[in-house]
Amino acid sequence: MSSATVLVILIALAMSLSLPNAVAVPSYVVYDNNTNSWIVSPTGGDDTQNIQRAFDEAVMAGPGSAVQLTAGQFYCNNIVVKGFQGTFKGAGKGVTKIDTLRALDPKAPPLSAPVDYPALLQFVGGSLRISDMTFEITPFRTTETYRYPGLNQKFCIIDTIVRIDGRYVDSQVERVQFIGHKGAGYYNPDLIPDNCHTGMRIADLYDFEGTFYPFHVGPTTGTHTVKGCEFSRFTEGLQALGLSNGRLLVGGSPMDANTFTDCFSSVMTRNIEGSVVEISYNYMDGTRGSQIFCYNDMKPQEKPTPFGPITSPSQVLISHNTMICNGDWADAIYLDDDGPSIGNWFSMEFAWSLRAVVSNNKIVLNTPVGGIYGFGIEGAVISGNEISGTGLAGVYPAPGPYGSFGWVETCSNWTLVGNNYEHLDAGVSQVWLGPWSDHCTVVGGSKDTVLDQGTDNLLVGINNMGSGISVGDNVSDAMEKKHDLMKLMW
Repeated sequence: MSSATVLVILIALAMSLSLPNAVAVPSYVVYDNNTNSWIVSPTGGDDTQNIQRAFDEAVMAGPGSAVQLTAGQFYCNNIVVKGFQGTFKGAGKGVTKIDTLRALDPKAPPLSAPVDYPALLQFVGGSLRISDMTFEITPFRTTETYRYPGLNQKFCIIDTIVRIDGRYVDSQVERVQFIGHKGAGYYNPDLIPDNCHTGMRIADLYDFEGTFYPFHVGPTTGTHTVKGCEFSRFTEGLQALGLSNGRLLVGGSPMDANTFTDCFSSVMTRNIEGSVVEISYNYMDGTRGSQIFCYNDMKPQEKPTPFGPITSPSQVLISHNTMICNGDWADAIYLDDDGPSIGNWFSMEFAWSLRAVVSNNKIVLNTPVGGIYGFGIEGAVISGNEISGTGLAGVYPAPGPYGSFGWVETCSNWTLVGNNYEHLDAGVSQVWLGPWSDHCTVVGGSKDTVLDQGTDNLLVGINNMGSGISVGDNVSDAMEKKHDLMKLMW
């Protein structure tokens, strides 16, 4: 080897050893072949592309893949994952944290035309498990200010932190903490107190078909569980919208309890035709609206779906929850079935599409409203609940007509048995069977009071206050205002 060649090699080696460390930057996305996992580390800046890349590669790898975030603080915006069949996991609640770095783009991606609000992470289709992380939104402005079509309001919210939709999708969400930011929110901050509307939403894409309202959600199906999670500072902590012939479990045991605090409504379901929903063993506190709001406005046979016609009512079990209710409109449980479509509404034909069992809940009221409210619900079973504090009534189905046209929906064949109202200071009565209740059965003790304004109700072992007692116009007005308000909460 010539001396010139040796000199060139020595100079090259010297130059390579003197390069700055920045040239050898480690990859923030590492594939682990042993676990089929894409491991993502935080950069300290915008992690959107890294997380999106990890999901894209995991989707291409097929079922059983995983995206795992290490400990640390992540920042991202507008991530959409289609057809993921795997696990999205952090290092633990409070250990792996995810925030939005800057304002989300309400126009990207246009998954369902311009009617969608922006979500931080959106999973479309697939079968996924999300666990062991914290989402905490700290920016005051979470989107560029924009207007929703048809509404004269300005918006700057993250509609949903984690949204799960698509026609066919299964999900498990465990040990995840969702924290919204109390701040800008809607243009009207008194209506919506938070800058993040929903912590988690199970829903399909919006459409404009069919109902009295200008839009509703299309159907999705599948099995979904939410366990050991925390939801704080949202308009609605957890939503299930348009779940058809599906299953949803929220809680399920003392070990799997979820916690909801400082939300307008803790759990909301809407148009869950043919589905079975269990909401049990959860703790809910600091709510201004209803802790649990179950609302259907479609007849079972009215809406065709990709899964066939919906021929059976949805079924909801609400049991063993603890609810501390505060606020102007705070019912603990709000059951509402608007049954008729616009086509048969004027002929007063009704379709029962929501069946409910409410049992063994502990409800503490500090509100001018009440405990368990029913509008257009048939066959509800209300048993073993303990309702205390101060409120309008403990249980009150069908308190009166709603709306300027006197929209009437009866509550028929309710069964109330074994409920404890001993420490309830009720403004109207412990149980209020409204004028549009019929064929309800109430079994109680001698200290229980019932105001029966309905038809053919059966009262056993209780103190009937008599149907001649009138309820003031202010209460009727309050019911109508509450009904209007709650329908905006979705």
